[in-house]
Amino acid sequence: MRGIKLRADQLATANGVTEQLSLGGSREKLLRLERVIGRANARFGTGAVVPATLANRRAG
Repeated sequence: MRGIKLRADQLATANGVTEQLSLGGSREKLLRLERVIGRANARFGTGAVVPATLANRRAG
């Protein structure tokens, strides 16, 4: 996939919103992933987990 289009209508102000929506996974999955990344960084050093697009830059 090279791109994505998104259209937003009838937006509300930030004051009227109770939860921010995301295009990613569920909030629980993201929080669990954050804890796992924290443990990996504690064990293997800061930056042990990086986005795949940056992995080759670090290895080279």
